[in-house]
Amino acid sequence: MSKVESRVENGYLIVSERGHPTHRFEILEGNAIPLGYEVWSIGNHMPDGWLPLCRLCQVQPFEGATNIEVDTLKAIRCEGAQMILSASVSDIDTLEKAERFIKKYDGNPKKQYELKKAKAALPYMRQLKWN
Repeated sequence: MSKVESRVENGYLIVSERGHPTHRFEILEGNAIPLGYEVWSIGNHMPDGWLPLCRLCQVQPFEGATNIEVDTLKAIRCEGAQMILSASVSDIDTLEKAERFIKKYDGNPKKQYELKKAKAALPYMRQLKWN
């Protein structure tokens, strides 16, 4: 696992990792994901208990690209953030996607790894307000 260092400063969560640039996340109060934002699926590159949120750039360099606006990053302190991040790496990054994935693949032996992550994240995703 990556060693992530973080500190809270003037309403921002400052996250850095050896060899990687620092990211600044505006800390949001409450549990609502703002309109236009999604879970930033960065895996274990976030301190425990923090859920990173990003907004995609309006213009992408090619079809299927997912460039983000790094100066608009936000973070929510929430229980189960690491479970949600783990599922988001498999593109299960919203409540709707998690519920749909579980319904579609429950019992499918080829999807057990992703299914386990989706089921673990689901109760925590239900605690968030998805706009």
